[in-house]
Amino acid sequence: MSQAALIEQLLEQGAADQGPLAPLRPHLLRAVAIGLREPGELSDELRARLAGELVEWLRAAPEPLVARGLQSLVPAVGAAQSSLLAAISDALEGALGDQDEAIRRRAVTALATLGPPACLRFLHAAASDPSLAVAARAASCLAERGELDDALRLAVAPGDGPGRSLALLALREAKGDRRAAAAVVAGLRDPGPLVRVAAMRAAAALCLTEALPMLSAALFSVSEDERREALRALAALRSPDALCVLRDAASDDASPALRAAAALAVAELEGGREELLSRLRSDRDAEVRALALAASSKGDPDAALVPLLEGLADEAPEVCAAAAAALGKLGSEAAAMPLAALLDDPEPLVARAAALALARIAPARAGELLGPLLGEGDAAASAEVLLALWEASLRLP
Repeated sequence: MSQAALIEQLLEQGAADQGPLAPLRPHLLRAVAIGLREPGELSDELRARLAGELVEWLRAAPEPLVARGLQSLVPAVGAAQSSLLAAISDALEGALGDQDEAIRRRAVTALATLGPPACLRFLHAAASDPSLAVAARAASCLAERGELDDALRLAVAPGDGPGRSLALLALREAKGDRRAAAAVVAGLRDPGPLVRVAAMRAAAALCLTEALPMLSAALFSVSEDERREALRALAALRSPDALCVLRDAASDDASPALRAAAALAVAELEGGREELLSRLRSDRDAEVRALALAASSKGDPDAALVPLLEGLADEAPEVCAAAAAALGKLGSEAAAMPLAALLDDPEPLVARAAALALARIAPARAGELLGPLLGEGDAAASAEVLLALWEASLRLP
């Protein structure tokens, strides 16, 4: 079969896609990938059709999947400068002028993912978009390529919290840049919690020792989320002063789970992590047990398997769900049967976690396992299921 005929067939299959993967249109993405990898003798008509189909997919696909779906094209694109790539870039440039902010934001993501050098000028233009969210997305993409000026400008711009947060997160790539350090420290003092949390994550990535006073002060916040982020950032500093603050939090924080998180951070730095995890998995507080099980999957897989399987029998649904999620990340086939036994659990949280975990271990069953979960819960829950379906499709032969 010729390349053009294969692409035509994939496009027809994509148009007829049914079932859980239909919103992803994997046949379309594979058709585009083939066209980029082997430009061959594609007609101008077929090139235009592929470019147009991709932009239509960009408009219709669930937003959390745009970057993930397009990432599957990256190996195919490589350093190719085919006329198809140029056609796609031109089509996406047109999408940057769309009146719909969501379409412009997706176009930025797509251009950055495809990544030909010619797209940089479009990203620079998008960094001046009237929507701070679109501009910050473009600035973030540029920062990943070492171009920090737009991210620095937007990180201190007045107004929109989500846009500034995205710009601050982009500065995580700016190790050693004093301008970025100053912007992050300013963000830690911002009155908006969204901006402060983004600044904490940036401070952790940059290991900013000058952030220590603000991070220590954040441990007195009434927001548990802020205190959790501050603990993570302090652990990333790995300094004696940060260690002292973490020790205090391990004994003084009002939340049992955050006390446990602080103790784990200390154990990571001083040793004794496995012994502490063993104690925390038996804690009387369910949130602490769930935290310990989630942390167990990040260590030795062989040592983690038995405690995680035991966690599936915990009386608290949130602990059982945490054990299932950790087993999914572990990817051990030994967990398949115990997870399958929980698919009909009367507690929806447990059944959902088991299905998501089993889909990671057995991607061929993902459609069967996760299809029924689509449409349940809020948009974030649906996005989680779609992402799991997409990742499973990429692991299939």
